[in-house]
Amino acid sequence: MKDEWQLPDTAPWANYGDEWVLALLDGQSELQRTRILMTLWRCWHIRNEIVHDKPAASIESSRRFLCSYLDSLMTIKHCPQSDDVKGKQPAAYMLGVGKNVDKKQKLSPPLSWRKPDAGAVKLNVDGSYNETSGEGGTGMILRDNTGAVLFLACRFLPLCSSPLEAELQACLEGIQKARSWTDLPCVVESECKEVVSMLSMTLANRSHFAHVVQEIKELLKDDPRFQIVAVFRQQNKASHLLANFGRSTARTVTWIRSAPENVLAVCLQEGPPVA
Repeated sequence: MKDEWQLPDTAPWANYGDEWVLALLDGQSELQRTRILMTLWRCWHIRNEIVHDKPAASIESSRRFLCSYLDSLMTIKHCPQSDDVKGKQPAAYMLGVGKNVDKKQKLSPPLSWRKPDAGAVKLNVDGSYNETSGEGGTGMILRDNTGAVLFLACRFLPLCSSPLEAELQACLEGIQKARSWTDLPCVVESECKEVVSMLSMTLANRSHFAHVVQEIKELLKDDPRFQIVAVFRQQNKASHLLANFGRSTARTVTWIRSAPENVLAVCLQEGPPVA
């Protein structure tokens, strides 16, 4: 089901103890929550079948059942007038629900970095991690509504325990720097959904990085101008490449409104900004 529905890995949420399911669901879209709950429901059903000495359904049959069941439910919800008996159903009831997606969706333009609204700025952050060396890096870039760079930075982390730690450190340092360079409302974009979820939930964080999470939450509480959202890798290329640059070159640098040519090339790889 993870390949079919792109379900999140449950391992990182074990730090939340008995509340791990709530933590896992928090910050997910309505569709993704439905997928997760249906998968857990199916697992519990199979477990009960085994407990009562009944043969367990195969993984493949469970996959087909869940996909078909969700397809039917979502079709009923979004297209109640469809006639299943006569075969009159929409080609795709929702983007990404199943594999029955029409050609227009497949031909949609690639995602790109989007400029913030007028009177606001945007901070993109990312972390990089090398499991073999235990080294990490952070990257961050602050731009205004014209796409102009206010600052960009990278930092080398000689000791880093995981990709999540690198992501959190990038978020923390990026917000700290942005507070010093702008008084405008700021959208913080990260491609790490786990970090965004950690920072948006009200439940106490019990992971190894609880102190970093709490420090970021305190910054956000003191300065409500900052809003953290999740984006795709295609919309976060510059900070991703900066994080890799800091890790691979073991450099910690901040550039204000300008940077060496090879570093500015990183920003150009992001593609033209979208209004």
